[in-house]
Amino acid sequence: MNKQTLLIALAFAQSACLLQAQSPPVSPFLAEMKPNAQWRIDVQGVADKPKASNPQTGPPQDPPVEHPAPVPSQVDRSLARADVTRTKDLFRRINTWSNGTKTEKWWQGQYCLLKEPSYDTIFIFPWSSMILSEEAYELFSNTDFPELAWVGAATFLEWATIDETPVAIYGLKQSESEKFNERGSENMLKVIEERTGQKPPTPDPEANKQTSRSGYARLAWIDGRTKRPMAMESARMRKTYTFTEGDIPPIELPPGFREAIGRHLEAANVQKTTEMRKPKL
Repeated sequence: MNKQTLLIALAFAQSACLLQAQSPPVSPFLAEMKPNAQWRIDVQGVADKPKASNPQTGPPQDPPVEHPAPVPSQVDRSLARADVTRTKDLFRRINTWSNGTKTEKWWQGQYCLLKEPSYDTIFIFPWSSMILSEEAYELFSNTDFPELAWVGAATFLEWATIDETPVAIYGLKQSESEKFNERGSENMLKVIEERTGQKPPTPDPEANKQTSRSGYARLAWIDGRTKRPMAMESARMRKTYTFTEGDIPPIELPPGFREAIGRHLEAANVQKTTEMRKPKL
């Protein structure tokens, strides 16, 4: 467990002692990552969250636990890690799941391309055909931190200090989280089923209905100096953010994704030509 994770865990347990009488943060509330940026998001489930550290004795030491080899399954999985890279023309996110499988997503121009380990095809979602709910927005948005789109003046709670760094704490109330509709995610599920003939797993309707604490569905800790996220917590998981400093190696759209875009454009041109040749009534 790294130092930042320990400090954040300690702040979770002792946040009431870390309040500061400071002015609320001002816009922008989140940093906008520049091209050639890279960061990692580590995810812990509720059962895996570290226990609060004792300032005198340090973090508790749990005995090692042996886990059986994971069996790949799209249904029985949870997000373990996300690796994100942004360049001038491309945006890539690789999700590593608890069962060892990986989902690869690329954004180029107006297209979001998705490669799931359970399917033998690459899905293409043009923005014009998407209806974005909260869940679908997090899955398919090419913004830097779509899971923190709710962070703002209305959701600011208090200031804290972590390792001598001012930290703004935000909270999304349970009632606000329940207002998001699920039309977008339902649309995505229909597209996947139509293109593959396989029925994908249905999202858990209770995912956003469980509170993490004090009536808040989500809590976020944002570095007050850099505006970069440090952590986010919901009822089911905690995410911690680590940013790469210095030069980022270039990335290129893999051949399979380039071919998928070519096939999509070719099919769109054929459809357009067919529509133009139809007799007018």
